[in-house]
Amino acid sequence: MHRRAALQGKLVWMFKLKLKRRLPKYKDVCPKVLDDCATDEEKAFTASHPRENPNAPFLVLGGFADFILPLTAVNGHGAIIGLANVAPHACAKLFDISVASLSDPSLLHEAQRLQGIVARGDFTIAKASIAGTKFLLEKLYGYGGLPRKPLPPISHEAARALWEHPHVQELIATERSGKVSQ
Repeated sequence: MHRRAALQGKLVWMFKLKLKRRLPKYKDVCPKVLDDCATDEEKAFTASHPRENPNAPFLVLGGFADFILPLTAVNGHGAIIGLANVAPHACAKLFDISVASLSDPSLLHEAQRLQGIVARGDFTIAKASIAGTKFLLEKLYGYGGLPRKPLPPISHEAARALWEHPHVQELIATERSGKVSQ
């Protein structure tokens, strides 16, 4: 809990001024809007910042897999990530263990380890853009195909490099090890 309080204090210090500058422009138009989060760091602040009505339905979701564990630590609700198409079991496991680590600190080390695998895989795949993600979907699951125009397809060399990249291989190994046989 000490670590969480320190993180929340730092986030409040870092973003309080930014939030105060932006909130007034929404008060008349959209009174229920808290912030126009443009970065994941601001989502972490929004999750930790007390609201006027703490019971109002409001979700704080990250946009990249590298923020699943940190957002969970400051009361975030999860993430909407493209990587979940490629590695759904690894992403779900990361979320579940991140939430569980809040009540059982002995799970934090495993959550951090899994967060690293997922984040490195997400970063590497994101550099290959939509074409790279679709290539991996096709290779792993038999669907994905080519990206819609005007996006170019991934080259054979780039596809091979993506598939052989250690971050992608580590993510795929983690994904495959987490599947439950039915």
